Amino acid sequence: MRKPLLNLVLACATIFPSLALSDDTYRCGVEQKSMNGGWLAPDLIVGHATATDVVTVLDGVIQGYIGKPLQGKVETNNDKRITFTWVVPGVKSSSNQFANFSYRLTVMKPALNGRLSAQALNYQGPFSGAATCTVTQS
Repeated sequence: MRKPLLNLVLACATIFPSLALSDDTYRCGVEQKSMNGGWLAPDLIVGHATATDVVTVLDGVIQGYIGKPLQGKVETNNDKRITFTWVVPGVKSSSNQFANFSYRLTVMKPALNGRLSAQALNYQGPFSGAATCTVTQS
């Protein structure tokens, strides 16, 4: 596991107990491509409370624009994959335009590889990259 991700996990568990209280915590490294314009952070944490389906998400984009984890939802959960979705609202671009970004992370079971995509609503896109995840269960 990369050191920046470890530092983010430790900080999150201390500051945001909702991530620490999740049954499953997905820690993902996301492929970085220049064409994604920085909208896909290299490290992503998704906490999933399986009994209630409560999802908490944190990455560099959320931390930079919102300053705390966001709530997400489980869109699909079956034997083959789990898909999480969330929206980062009111993101201001370098051209001073505001957009809501809709994110989707699909993780294939049991390999834990997947794909993260982001779409600025009402704009051209999406941005996407491969994700490699680990999951810990509490």
